[in-house]
Amino acid sequence: MASICWQSLGSSSMSIETTRSICFTASSLRRVSGQFSGRGRHSSTFSTSHNSMNRLIDRHPLQQARSSFFQNKVGNPNKTIIIPVRKTTLMPIQVQRVNFKASRSVTIPFKEGALSANEYLKETERIVKVTFPDSTRIEYLGDRTWRSRLRPLTFISITATPSVEMRVSFEKGALRLYSDTLFLDFTGVPDDFAVADFSFVLDGGMRAVPRSPEITTIRHNCDFTGSVSLGLSTDLPAAFAFIPEILLVRAGDEILDRIIGAMEGALLQGIIRDYNIWSRMKSRTKIAKSKQAVVPLKPSTS
Repeated sequence: MASICWQSLGSSSMSIETTRSICFTASSLRRVSGQFSGRGRHSSTFSTSHNSMNRLIDRHPLQQARSSFFQNKVGNPNKTIIIPVRKTTLMPIQVQRVNFKASRSVTIPFKEGALSANEYLKETERIVKVTFPDSTRIEYLGDRTWRSRLRPLTFISITATPSVEMRVSFEKGALRLYSDTLFLDFTGVPDDFAVADFSFVLDGGMRAVPRSPEITTIRHNCDFTGSVSLGLSTDLPAAFAFIPEILLVRAGDEILDRIIGAMEGALLQGIIRDYNIWSRMKSRTKIAKSKQAVVPLKPSTS
C-alpha cells in the first residue's frame, strides 16, 4: 500500500514520501519492509543495502523464522513471526497378528460287548472315515497320514478352502490325531487378501473308559471320551487393520468352533453304530475260525 503526501514548500518545491511493503518468496514466505524516498523526478533508492537483502533472501527458512521470533520478542511490531510448515508423515500400517482357537470335549456312552472298545480304536482307518464321512474329501497318503479337504470357509470377506494333513495313530491306549500342516486355497481371491504367513495346530485324542459300578447301567457300561483343540495364528491383510481385534478374534474362533463341531457331530452320529458293526464282524470271524479249528472225529472200526 502506498501513501502519497503533498506539501507546499515555497513556490515549486515538493516532497513525496512513499512507504511500501515488498514481499519476496524463496522456499518460504518472507516479508521485507523498506522505505522509498524520492525528490524531483521520483528517483527512489532502497534504505536497506542490496547485500543485506540478499543475505535475508538466502537465509534458511528455519533460521529466518527464529530470527523473526526473537526480533518480535524484543518488541519490533513490524516483524512477522514465520512458523515453518512441517511435513506430514503417514505412519505405515502394521501387519496385524491374531490368534484363533477353539476346543471341545466329548463323552459318548455305549455298551461294550465281548470285544474291547480299545481294540476298536486301533482300527484308525475306521475312526477317520467316521469322523470325515464324505469319502470324496478324504485321502490316505500313507504312513498313517491322511489328507482331509474341508468345505469352503468365509472369514469377513475372504473365502478359502482348507486342507489338513493329519497323522492318526493309536498310542498309549488312546487314539491320537495330530496335524500342523494346513493348506489354504484362495482361488478367486485378490493377492492382497491371500494370507501368506500362518501357523496351525490340530491336536485330539480318544479312549474307551469303562464305567464304575456305581454309574453302570444296562445300556451303558463304557464311555468314549475324547477332546480336540484347534489353533490358528496368522497375519491378516492390511485391509483388516481398522477392524477391532476383538471382532476379528470372535469371528475366527467361531469358524474354528464350527469345524470342531462338525467333527463332534460326525462322531456322535456314527461311532457307536460303527463300533457295533465292527464288533459283530469280529465276533463272526472269531466263531468261524473256531469252527475251522475243530477237527471231526473219525468213527473207530472194530
